[in-house]
Amino acid sequence: MSTPSRQRAAEESEGASPYSADEAPANPAVSAAAEQINEDASPAAKHRRRLRLVIAPTVLALLVVVVWLLGTTLLPFIVAGLLAVLLSPVVERMTRWKLMPRAVAAVLVTAGVVLLIAGIMAAITPMLVREVTNLTQQLPDILSQVYWWVRLRVGDTVDLPTQEDLRQRVADMVMPVGTYIDSALSYGLSLFSTLLLVFITPFLTAYLLADWPRVLRRSDSLLPRRSAPTIRSMMNDMRVQLGAYIRGQLLIVLWQGVLHAAGLMLIGLNFGLIIGILTGLGALVPVIGNLTMFSIALIVAVIQFETIGPVLGVIGIYALSQLLETTVLTPWLVGERVRLHPVWVIFALLIGGSLFGLVGALLAMPVAAVLRVLFGYTAERYRSSKLYEEL
Repeated sequence: MSTPSRQRAAEESEGASPYSADEAPANPAVSAAAEQINEDASPAAKHRRRLRLVIAPTVLALLVVVVWLLGTTLLPFIVAGLLAVLLSPVVERMTRWKLMPRAVAAVLVTAGVVLLIAGIMAAITPMLVREVTNLTQQLPDILSQVYWWVRLRVGDTVDLPTQEDLRQRVADMVMPVGTYIDSALSYGLSLFSTLLLVFITPFLTAYLLADWPRVLRRSDSLLPRRSAPTIRSMMNDMRVQLGAYIRGQLLIVLWQGVLHAAGLMLIGLNFGLIIGILTGLGALVPVIGNLTMFSIALIVAVIQFETIGPVLGVIGIYALSQLLETTVLTPWLVGERVRLHPVWVIFALLIGGSLFGLVGALLAMPVAAVLRVLFGYTAERYRSSKLYEEL
């Protein structure tokens, strides 16, 4: 054998493995993966997965029960949390630009919002009181006009109540102020709850805004290390969607209120201001709020005007507003990611209204936006789990 051949043979013998193919040690990464597969397929792992499937719905059900039982007490905390999500970007910018400490920025932003709301209420309350007073005084005449308008069109084919019956029913509905207060107290809207909501909510909002980074750090330290990235991503998506929804809906409420109030007053519709403002507030309760106020505006227009022009004007205002909201405002202000399916919207409104009344209906959509993210992550995790393949 030549010298180069001997050198190549020596190099090959030195580089050759001292083990046979069957005795060669396994790759550590492959071994770890194999051990993980065996662990996931073990009876104990299957038991843990089934246990999680039972525990998660149980915890969610208990949470719903606690919220239902403590609804009035938890309301300031829920509202403060929503306001903190809404105002957090403003505080973040003020802190990032080194304008002032975060605590000072949180207090100033909260105080500014409170003063803004108080100023708006002080400006529109006298007009609203005047409109409501006129509406209460004219309600019997309005119902009388409705009665004769319907009677002239249906004749005697329908058994309608008499005018005296209608007046008596109106008198029964327009109760004294004391009776209204008693009814409000019986439904849980006590003076204590109102004061709690009015005075405690700004304090909680300022505290959450000031201590939000520290709250996040403490919460993050309690997360399970294995699931921490997923939980962080889920919570960030919830924050983004909730903030986008709240900011977008408030701008839509402002748009709807200004457009309808100005348009209805321009037409000369009686109670146009209060109907327009209520239409804007009705945007907080999608579908139901807008449809209800449109029906009221249409009835008032039909009774008030003898020509078809103003009635068509009312229809045009609501149609134009709905078109702009659906095609421009909602995609621009709220975004496609936050838009909820109409069936999910109606379901959330019914559940929220049945549990907490009007407040529940107002909070139904923000909660639905959060639950949508939670259900999406839960479904994705379930589809990628061994339990999904085993069932």
